[in-house]
Amino acid sequence: MKKYLVTLAILIIPIIVFAQYTAPEEIANYTLLAADGDVAAMGYLANMYAKGEAAVPRDCAKAQKYYNMAITIDTGYMLDLGKQYMYGNCVPVSYDSAQKYFLMAAQKGVSEAFFYIGIMHEAGMGRPANYDSALVWYMKTAELGKEHTKGGGIAEDGGHLIMNFLSLEAIALIRTDTLNQFHKIDTARTFQAFISAAEKGDKYAMMALYIAYLNGNGPAIDTPTAKSWLLKAANAGNVCAMYYMGIINYSKADTPGKLDNTLAAKWFLKAAENGYTEGMTHIAILYYYGLGVKKDQAKGIQWFKKAAGKGDALAMNNIGLACMTGAGITMDFKKGAEWFAKAAQLYYANSMYYLGRAYENGIGAEQDYKKAMEWYLKAAAKGNEAAMDSIGKLYEYGEGVPQDDKKAVEWYAKMHKH
Repeated sequence: MKKYLVTLAILIIPIIVFAQYTAPEEIANYTLLAADGDVAAMGYLANMYAKGEAAVPRDCAKAQKYYNMAITIDTGYMLDLGKQYMYGNCVPVSYDSAQKYFLMAAQKGVSEAFFYIGIMHEAGMGRPANYDSALVWYMKTAELGKEHTKGGGIAEDGGHLIMNFLSLEAIALIRTDTLNQFHKIDTARTFQAFISAAEKGDKYAMMALYIAYLNGNGPAIDTPTAKSWLLKAANAGNVCAMYYMGIINYSKADTPGKLDNTLAAKWFLKAAENGYTEGMTHIAILYYYGLGVKKDQAKGIQWFKKAAGKGDALAMNNIGLACMTGAGITMDFKKGAEWFAKAAQLYYANSMYYLGRAYENGIGAEQDYKKAMEWYLKAAAKGNEAAMDSIGKLYEYGEGVPQDDKKAVEWYAKMHKH
């Protein structure tokens, strides 16, 4: 299903991935962090042990141990544990256990849990297929999507798929992709239902048709038609569609001659004014850098702060950078480090790296090589190359750790493999 997600590369939004190479000493470091109550370390260890790799032999008992530790702190990991039982990864397939953990996550407001319960009902996993029940769960996903406030664009974090498309996209994708694996979906019937609803003015069905035509889910791929439905959805008041109207006019996925940052700014602003968090972050970016609008860093900061107030990690990170440079805001190293810390707690890799730098150099925070290494390791686990380089330098020069040329070279090699 991930192959259908639109990859968006906007200014400083990073592509977040997990490190592909994990040395034994790193596992030892994460084990210590997990023992100290670090839920990100618990999740990282659970995922590593569950999948296994060259440096980390698969160990299902340890995977379950760390999942069980993580779910007591972060309800998002209930979703991961449910998936383990659903797909039989490191545990016997148990649809009852999967549903139990999905329901626990759903009760905590984890929107993707609603989505997976819908999968189970529609696919007949552990019970007779029930399309009506599945639709109820998909609509719950849709309702949560209307209040979507997660930050940072489309990303994967701790194994969690964060869905940034609004409402019925969940239904469109699941009925035409994942559940096709079970041969239970009539995509033509679903597509016609969306057409009927959209023609009656359903702004969420219009968004679903954008997805359908964009990816060939039901009809053949037809990008112009997809964009026409997206525009209709935006004009009908679908705030997610407003945001993606901004994206398609700014995104590098379009041909250079068709980019229009002025139009992108218009739609980002509409989405922002309607409370859509990513719209706030991206209109902030355009104001801050003067793209499609007159450069106004102060106004950019205002929108970053609004987005940060709704939990957007990218906005928090950008405020931190502004505080460190004094661009558009009073220079304040301490506040900069505090903003990095807020975003880092939301597992934003760049902020983890910047917080590590703050601790390493004593800028905005008391110099502490141990804390610097901890945050560099967390950032490196998410594929942050700068963090890998910094870890290598700490080992090379023996700052806060015993000098070790071998480990330094290993970290530099990891950096170059990304």
